[in-house]
Amino acid sequence: MVKLLTFISLLLLCSCANSKDIREKWSSKKDGSQFIDIEGTKVHYKDFGSGTPIVLIHGICDSLHTWRKWKDPIVSKGYRFISLDVPGFGLTNGREISYDSKSYTSFLKKLFKRLDIRKPILIGNSLGGFIAWNYALDYPRDVNKLVLLSPAGYPLNPPLVVRIAENGFLKWVAKNFSTRISSDYIARGVFYDRDRMEEYDLERFYELFNLEGNFEKYMRVFESIMKLKDHTPNLTELKTPTLLIWGREDSWIPFKQSKLWQRDVKYLTFIPLDQVGHTAQLEASEKTLELILSYLND
Repeated sequence: MVKLLTFISLLLLCSCANSKDIREKWSSKKDGSQFIDIEGTKVHYKDFGSGTPIVLIHGICDSLHTWRKWKDPIVSKGYRFISLDVPGFGLTNGREISYDSKSYTSFLKKLFKRLDIRKPILIGNSLGGFIAWNYALDYPRDVNKLVLLSPAGYPLNPPLVVRIAENGFLKWVAKNFSTRISSDYIARGVFYDRDRMEEYDLERFYELFNLEGNFEKYMRVFESIMKLKDHTPNLTELKTPTLLIWGREDSWIPFKQSKLWQRDVKYLTFIPLDQVGHTAQLEASEKTLELILSYLND
């Protein structure tokens, strides 16, 4: 209750954002941003290098920028680096999908065909991990390896920011009174050491959340997540070689869920990270990528 009241109080300051400026700011062509139309969905993505493709899939309230520090090291190792704004988040817009697992995997299948991505390595964090392992289940012959960072999968009590979708009053408050202060408070919660989050990430979380049309999409994704919160996954059927990395201090998806993955997934390599929260790619960027590249090279 204290956290809930704190969250509401932090939202009670107003601000606004210029949508055009924000879109241009976070989709600079000089930084490699591109857009492609997939059946009416205008997908924001980046594509660098050649070789075995590595597709990076972010989590809720995030964007492709979360992987920015990994681009050069991955490309320098001879891989093709592809990141995207998952439908429902970031700068991907246009026709919406249903935001369930089948819709996400079907979307990826179409995107991969258009971009000529064959037998990729899928790296996903949180919701992105959920999408990645579901894709591997739906198209097992089309995936090289999986790398999952604190993935969603087993039943859990979703974080407060997701539960907003079930409360009409909180949705109204969040839509009309979102502030940089409240955004920073929530964003820092994905880190173990809250003070380590960079201004770059705090700024993009806030600006993309408040981008025109994004709030409604976020809420629809959250509603889909709430429908799955008690769903038991069929992960015993996952046969793709998988690296699982989990921060011991994850406050969004509990570290203890890693035991369920170790119990159910046959071809699993598990690495815990001390003093790391929910987004290892941001909080322990260099160490996490080093572990991933070592796994991929074995």
